[in-house]
Amino acid sequence: MVDGGGFSTKLLDIYSEFNVTLANAGLNYITEFVNITLLILLAFLYALFVWKIYEIMSTKNFLGKYFDNLARSNNSMSVRLTYFLEYIIISPFIIFFWFIAFAIFILLLTNIQEITTILIIVTIIIATIRMTAYINKELSKEIAKILPFTLLAIAITTPDFFNMERIFERVGEISSIFSSMWFYLLLIFLLEVILRFFGFIFALFGLEEIGEE
Repeated sequence: MVDGGGFSTKLLDIYSEFNVTLANAGLNYITEFVNITLLILLAFLYALFVWKIYEIMSTKNFLGKYFDNLARSNNSMSVRLTYFLEYIIISPFIIFFWFIAFAIFILLLTNIQEITTILIIVTIIIATIRMTAYINKELSKEIAKILPFTLLAIAITTPDFFNMERIFERVGEISSIFSSMWFYLLLIFLLEVILRFFGFIFALFGLEEIGEE
């Protein structure tokens, strides 16, 4: 296993040596340029991540209309394959990917010290998005955009956001996310199972979710 703390220490040492070299050469403005560029890149990657995945996460069925068409088909094999792909493979993978990436971004962007607090925040946001996806897709989409971008806005207005040493040090804490996340991931998976169950019951009795397209 990669030593996250050792890796972050090496990054910090390289960064410090780079700054010292530029300072001795009277090129401090290059340090500022590099710092701002790295921060812009981090904020850009986070915004791109949210933009690319928010619509998927706010959709009741991750396969969308393709899922609905197959589920209504008379081909029992197609229906079984669709449910297998949706519930056993695609849903867990998307939720797992979103959870990990979101937690890492929050770790790097914010000054929240406790890994547990970060995981709780990520769990609450993802659970809220998934629950509202079964009620109203548009509401879920707005939440999937507003909450993550609000966190970015708060992070940018925090003085410690511009501390590159802090960011490099936090890289070493990424491994702590992987060792502590399983309980919270299980909660989200259980919630998804419950939502799927009630969605099936509503569909069985011909009830339509509010605002479903």
